[in-house]
Amino acid sequence: MNRPADLPPLRWAITRTTPLRDSLSALLGLKGPDHHLDLRANAFGLGAQHVAQVAADLGFRFATLDAGECHPKLEVTASLPESLWLQLAHQHHAQLLQARVVNSKSVAAGAEVSYGGYYTTPTPTHLALVAIGFADGVPRLNPVGGMVEARSQRFPVAGRIAMDQLIIDTGDEALVPGDVVTVWGGAVSATEWSEWSKRPLEVMGSGIGPRVHHVVDGPLS
Repeated sequence: MNRPADLPPLRWAITRTTPLRDSLSALLGLKGPDHHLDLRANAFGLGAQHVAQVAADLGFRFATLDAGECHPKLEVTASLPESLWLQLAHQHHAQLLQARVVNSKSVAAGAEVSYGGYYTTPTPTHLALVAIGFADGVPRLNPVGGMVEARSQRFPVAGRIAMDQLIIDTGDEALVPGDVVTVWGGAVSATEWSEWSKRPLEVMGSGIGPRVHHVVDGPLS
């Protein structure tokens, strides 16, 4: 069943222009305007045309784009440059991956969470079901792990990450449906998810799935 168009999305990725510009400006100071930017895979999920425009406005001249793509202010090259810009962008929190809580409950100590029995609550706690999973780009860990942010706090992922949802253990904090959970881009970084999953940083944003709504300079309502 399709979600009604007038309802706010359950999951989204935000490219934030000011942190993006700050990171590219720092790179310009380090490498100069002739540094080649790797903007393949839709700028690894940040939006190739938007990143290219910001870069061109700052004075960058060269970029590697996906086949068939171009930008009027950048010379497209076939080289495979380093993706230092992406590391700096994530250090500046230029991308947020977020989703909403859709259910929550309190449970006793000893409750098994998600499938496989890999996570058992050590004490009485609150759990929150979040509408995002590995099909949406959240890396599955082996077998469990990871942290997210909600209400300006870091909380652990409880149990295995499912295809379309994950569960977090929020301790004494009782989240409610509609609360926003940040997978990365705030108190938890994409770099951390890269390290936990042993995947390159480039895979984090480029692996975001088609159900995720993309927006520049949110936040969403």
